[in-house]
Amino acid sequence: MVDHLQTLVSLQDSKPGFNSCSGYSELNSVLSRYTNALNFFNGYNDDYKKSTKVFYNDLSSIRDNIQRSINASDPTEKQRSFYNASNELMEDINSLICLVSPAYVEPVT
Repeated sequence: MVDHLQTLVSLQDSKPGFNSCSGYSELNSVLSRYTNALNFFNGYNDDYKKSTKVFYNDLSSIRDNIQRSINASDPTEKQRSFYNASNELMEDINSLICLVSPAYVEPVT
């Protein structure tokens, strides 16, 4: 459990920037690692299973925003959708950390 929590904490500082292909690659890497941790906590016990359900709805929204960004022809829409996905992912990472480790205090930015 500690390993997965440490993974989440390390992802807090991994906010991908919008810079063409490498940005999408970074975003997908963070999303994949977050999803693996989420799946672990979802299966950890019944309380976490109930509490983590909401995060799975957000995964669809994050993926939709990534796809919108990839498909957009307008550069502004492409960037906006990318940052929407990135911001939502970071919010979910922080929320999941708070859920699984109530004593964890988010660093001041």
